[in-house]
Amino acid sequence: MTHTKLTTTQAKKILATSFLIILFCFTSCDQAPIFSAINKEIELEEAVITGNVFSMIEISGTLYTANGRIYSKNTSDIRGWTEHSKPSGRVTKVAKKDDNLYALVEETGNTTVYRHDKTSSPWTSTEEEFPATPLTKCTAEGNDYSASEKTIKKGTNVVYTANSTIHAIAYSDNTFYIATEIGLEQATLETDGTLSKVSISSQAESLLGSYPIHGVWIFGHGIYASSITKNSRNNGLWGYYTDRTSWNRE
Repeated sequence: MTHTKLTTTQAKKILATSFLIILFCFTSCDQAPIFSAINKEIELEEAVITGNVFSMIEISGTLYTANGRIYSKNTSDIRGWTEHSKPSGRVTKVAKKDDNLYALVEETGNTTVYRHDKTSSPWTSTEEEFPATPLTKCTAEGNDYSASEKTIKKGTNVVYTANSTIHAIAYSDNTFYIATEIGLEQATLETDGTLSKVSISSQAESLLGSYPIHGVWIFGHGIYASSITKNSRNNGLWGYYTDRTSWNRE
């Protein structure tokens, strides 16, 4: 067998081509959901709610969420978020109590609780405890469910084990939505109160199947999930509506 010796120029061209292929594969990892969505012919919306989202609440038909700022919209709207007034500082979470809106503000290492009452008065600081709603608890068909580490319990009985640490659970229409460290999971509520894992849609898998999902919330006809990753470009709020039947940026 004869071996052809490569010239220096040919060797350099091969090395350069190999480097470009490796570089493309490496840099495309962070954009995997975007490229996958494009491949599935999903047009991604321009994100309004970017960054870290840790909370969402509803007061009198209006949703509120925070990512440093506060945003609100009508529960019945598809997207439609607009910026809401906020106290000075970075708002990390919102909550409610007696239909009053609360904000948890972090500034120069300190946290302060602010209240905004239903009469739309100015934000005022308060010594009250921040009335956060636990993300790892929910009620389904009159029964209380709670999540800890990788498991969901009905009372004291384990009824579901996730693939990784559970950060939040939500229930609607016989289905549990489970936010985990490595993606969104979905399970059907059985008649005996146990949960059976089902596959999420391929479109949901492409967007939410491999990134840490911190929160999941259900209000009206919308399901919302927040992705929080080390790569902040992929952080933000995602929404699914029964009228739209696909996940997209909020």
